Amino acid sequence: TTGAVTLEASCWINDMNTPTYTWYKLEGAAATAPMDGVNGVKYKLPADLPAGTHTYRVTCTSDHYSKSVDITVNVTPISLAGAEVTVKNPTYNGQKQFPTVTVKLGEKTLTPNTDFNVTARMQTNAGSYKLTISGNGNYTGEIEKDWKIEPMKIELVKFNKNLSKVYDGSAVFDLTSAAKENCVLFYGPNMQVISVPAEAYDVSNVRFVAKDAENNYVESPEVGSKSIAFTVTLKSKNYVLQTPDGTAVSELT
Repeated sequence: TTGAVTLEASCWINDMNTPTYTWYKLEGAAATAPMDGVNGVKYKLPADLPAGTHTYRVTCTSDHYSKSVDITVNVTPISLAGAEVTVKNPTYNGQKQFPTVTVKLGEKTLTPNTDFNVTARMQTNAGSYKLTISGNGNYTGEIEKDWKIEPMKIELVKFNKNLSKVYDGSAVFDLTSAAKENCVLFYGPNMQVISVPAEAYDVSNVRFVAKDAENNYVESPEVGSKSIAFTVTLKSKNYVLQTPDGTAVSELT
């Protein structure tokens, strides 16, 4: 920190008078007004002096004689090497998205767009991508990190249509392409219905089932009210089924 640095002037004039000292902060080639409260031989730099070159002028005056000298201070930016980077990945929602990045160096959490910038393309689809963190202001260096858009989790799938057919000795139901549209409902982690486009999934292996004596679902071709078992196959990486094999059963209520 620059607050640990003190500038000190020394002036000797052979007139037996005690000289006075006036400190200035140069802005470009010009000196600003004398700094308030700074009138001794020492000046302690402010703790938050930003990276860059800073010039101070001290003027020593005794009676009608004065002498000035400029002191240049170079503040070096801090390297981001060793910084702790946390990337919060978004979940697919059909919109262009960007990760949330937190950078911590030592005990200090850095301020985005002030201490560092993040360069990455906004993305829409689930997948893995790259980003670059660049030091800014008082910080320097670059860090590359991976980030990704997580696929939307589908916790539950329910059949959304009533099916019927004339008895033919088989429990299998031949679902036409037209009937497949909007035939299932998808539920997210909070059991809210989520919209999944028809081209992102396929419904197959539709059949009538009933519970056996051991409470397991088995195919049931007999006449009567049945539950419906089916398989959902996702065709898009933007969604992921929490049911490993994609099989679901919709019970009649």
